[in-house]
Amino acid sequence: MKQLLKITITLLLLQYATYTHAQMGIGTTTPDVSAKLDITATDKGFLMPRMTTAQRIAITTPATGLQVYDETTNSIWFYNGTAWTELGSSGTAGNPAWELLGNTGTNDATNFIGTTDAEDLIFKTNNIERMKIESYGSIIADTNSNSGTFTAYNGSTSGTAITGVATGNNGSGLDAYSNGGTALYAYDLSSTGYGIYALASKYPIFAKNTGGVGWVLTNLDASASFTGQDVGVYGVGRASDSAGGYFESDDGFDHAFVSYWNGGTSYKITGSGSVATIVDDLDGNKVTMFCPESPEITFTDSGVGQLINGEAQISLDPILTKNIYVDHTSPLKVFVQLEGDCNGVYVTNKSATGFTVKELQNGNANVPFSWSLIATRADETRSNRLGETKTSKHVGVRFQKITKQFTVQKMKEIEKNHPKN
Repeated sequence: MKQLLKITITLLLLQYATYTHAQMGIGTTTPDVSAKLDITATDKGFLMPRMTTAQRIAITTPATGLQVYDETTNSIWFYNGTAWTELGSSGTAGNPAWELLGNTGTNDATNFIGTTDAEDLIFKTNNIERMKIESYGSIIADTNSNSGTFTAYNGSTSGTAITGVATGNNGSGLDAYSNGGTALYAYDLSSTGYGIYALASKYPIFAKNTGGVGWVLTNLDASASFTGQDVGVYGVGRASDSAGGYFESDDGFDHAFVSYWNGGTSYKITGSGSVATIVDDLDGNKVTMFCPESPEITFTDSGVGQLINGEAQISLDPILTKNIYVDHTSPLKVFVQLEGDCNGVYVTNKSATGFTVKELQNGNANVPFSWSLIATRADETRSNRLGETKTSKHVGVRFQKITKQFTVQKMKEIEKNHPKN
């Protein structure tokens, strides 16, 4: 009887609160004026209806704003008037939000960060725009500082830090522009990788220099590398036998090393094929003139002389003298062409400073002649920009064996690791 009395009084009080103030307070006698129901507690919480996902979906004609706790997903869901939406999502049905600590159960075929309209996607730090992905696909990075605008790092023993692919006839796989700084800097820390690997049907690398650095590329694997200043491409080899650059055509049938050290000898250019220059013919067409080549490293010179009473002393240019080597194993080779009548001549007293031309049979003719010579180039010691010295071997070199060669097989290995597609 007492219990019934308490229930009756409670119902009367609730009815009074409903009709007089249109508010209800649980745990408080002064509910907030902005709330229909004000639950106040310091040791307990509000427990909403709990059910499985199947039970939630089975609710008939849910009201807009209806909330339940889904025990299958362990999250709160509400009905937005059209569909059930998980609390913490973007508000669109089936479109959960990206969490600051990461998401799980994502599907790369359907989940993404970005926009579904024609608006750009902008990234900021310190409330300053650092990178923008424009609606048509271009990526623009701008730090306005001395640090790298965009850095791609590949920490594996293989793979590529940046891959650029262009499928259009006039497209660029990678386009870098700098107004005073470095547009693109590639750095390879491995012993077998590449700072930059470029493959194209027409121009693998196109570098334009308008006063500064056209192309900067550094590779620390002690083989061919590129670095530059005030030139389009400047090659530097960093090992005892290395090349500043290597070029080939027709899949290795023809090739050339540039700034090449081989077996202790320095080469400006060496490779297969012939050395030549291009000149104009009588009709203005371009034609080829070829250079003579030798199995030894030699210098040549030529000049004219005059027999006086059957003898002439020829002194060589002191610059030539400084750069040739003459001894019994590397003699001076002199060829004389008479331009007048006499008994004939022979050459004697040959040295790095000159030679003597004498008429045969102690003749005393006074006739002119022309001469040419071949001399062995002297070894040369050079200093680099770091103050280091190195000697290039020239004397005694004949048909020198090439110690480093990019063969067709080597190029196939490179292309296998970097397929065209």
